[in-house]
Amino acid sequence: MKKNLILLSVLIFMVLMTVTNIVTAQDANKAMQYFNSEQYEQAVLEFEGAMPAIEKEYGKKDTSYYSKLLLYKALSFECYNNYKKAEQYIIWLVIQFIKV
Repeated sequence: MKKNLILLSVLIFMVLMTVTNIVTAQDANKAMQYFNSEQYEQAVLEFEGAMPAIEKEYGKKDTSYYSKLLLYKALSFECYNNYKKAEQYIIWLVIQFIKV
């Protein structure tokens, strides 16, 4: 009985992790859709919501997926006329690529 309970707990945990990853990917895709349709304010909001989970999943030093989304987040801020935030993200990206 104890073995079945442990197995069930592990299975539930794995399902929850999968659902979390799917939601995070959907948020990132939604942000990119807003960006591509020039709805930069909405893109910024979606990126803000999606990035913490993506950062946790891929890590800040990921130079592919996380960095790409961070760049689009910076561009969204720039197109939304929030140049200070855009500059902060771009500087952070440059520093990360110099370290690699």
